[in-house]
Amino acid sequence: MKGGAILIDDNDDIYIVLTPHCDLANNKAEFIQIAKVENIFNLERVQKAVSKHKINNSNSSKKSVETSLGNMVKNKLSRYHYLPKSGPVNVPSVIDFQKLKSVEQNKFSDGYRVVGTVAESFYKDILNRFSINYSRQGSPDYDFENELESLLAQATR
Repeated sequence: MKGGAILIDDNDDIYIVLTPHCDLANNKAEFIQIAKVENIFNLERVQKAVSKHKINNSNSSKKSVETSLGNMVKNKLSRYHYLPKSGPVNVPSVIDFQKLKSVEQNKFSDGYRVVGTVAESFYKDILNRFSINYSRQGSPDYDFENELESLLAQATR
């Protein structure tokens, strides 16, 4: 097995291996990181847009579906990476970088079977996007004015 392998579990759910090739090849991976591959039409954001269009059947609702699907296909959302229908991925899908599992390597073959792999160039792009998604340095929102008032009150007592 190598990074980019496409897996199916006992429930017929599809996953992709995100653990780097070198860790797998050199037996440095005690755990294997995998991410869930989801049918694009099962995503809540897509389902909402499609449902709205079926109810309204308007140009604006069709545009909403186009935008929702377009964001997925063009990889505009850092949480997901688009996988077109190909081989074992038999429906248009996305890799969901928030639906991760870490599986012990010595127990891996008990619940997963390798059914394919993505091309090396695609795997490198997927791994890069996964890394970027988790290396973001966001900061929490807080009330700056309230915080400043509190600090001033402490400083001027």
